[in-house]
Amino acid sequence: SSCQLRCCAACYCSRTEQGGTDTQAVVCELVGTGRISPLCDHHGAKRRAAISGDGVVMVKLLGSTLLCVGGTMLCLQRITAERRNLRMLRELAAAIESIEMMIRWQKFPLPRAIALQKERPFCGEKFECVCSALKSGDTLHGAWKKVFGQIGAPELAEILCSIEWRGDEERLTGGLHYAAQQLRELTRVKTAEKTQREKLWVAVSAAVVGVLVIILL
Repeated sequence: SSCQLRCCAACYCSRTEQGGTDTQAVVCELVGTGRISPLCDHHGAKRRAAISGDGVVMVKLLGSTLLCVGGTMLCLQRITAERRNLRMLRELAAAIESIEMMIRWQKFPLPRAIALQKERPFCGEKFECVCSALKSGDTLHGAWKKVFGQIGAPELAEILCSIEWRGDEERLTGGLHYAAQQLRELTRVKTAEKTQREKLWVAVSAAVVGVLVIILL
């Protein structure tokens, strides 16, 4: 049509190759619709591909970061729980030793010696439960086994429930002394195990981070 205008625009597309720079001219015919030949738009396609690639990398980086943070939080929770258990073990050993000394040297009544352990921050609640059970009419032997038999850790429960709250003073204090020694030994073993586990967790965490970095690169 005589009313239709035709114009030719020269689009110069440059590309870099390994052997040097090769420039080619691509003539694109612009019609009244304003559409551009696909050959002239390959730079835009490259830019879109680059942006898409960056998005994939960002998603991978975000996912890896979340995995690392989640794993770190889980390790910290486990470490905190183990440290709390170790503190409770040490306090229980100290409490049993204290009860023994109060009975042997200060001649305290047994219920009073037990009640004085209620203020301990990590195991005082257990002694308070024992005192409450005594007030409810339970015997000391029964109340003690009811509370410390459900403590959770089988080794700890076995040591504590082996204490005999009956018999003469010599037998009672001897049993308390033996239980305190067992608790000290258990604390030593658990401390060594905790140290080994923490080293293992650190090594595994470092390995996982290294693998993620390699994958991202």
